[in-house]
Amino acid sequence: MILVVEDDQAIQGGIVEDVLSEGGFEVAIAASGEEAVTLLSGETGQYQALVTDIGLLGRFDGWEVARRARKTNPDFPVVYMIILSTVEKRPISVDATAPSRRRSGEQLRQRA
Repeated sequence: MILVVEDDQAIQGGIVEDVLSEGGFEVAIAASGEEAVTLLSGETGQYQALVTDIGLLGRFDGWEVARRARKTNPDFPVVYMIILSTVEKRPISVDATAPSRRRSGEQLRQRA
């Protein structure tokens, strides 16, 4: 199952869920970073990957959700997405020195 974290209701049940479902994945939706962290900590191993909006409102943004997911599993696959109208204008950096952990959809399905 893929955990999608998105606080915009128009996007929650839209294209992201449709694309993942068409790819053969089960999808769970969290409407906030806080909800996502609770789900990730409550069901160890239930989720194969995380797709998160980095501009989430609330206490935990998408970066923090990913950090917490990777705290228990450093190899946990994360896909970051951004809706430009919801993100403050601030520098965003990704660790380009980190080894690539690209996985195909088939590899993710096999991890279940």
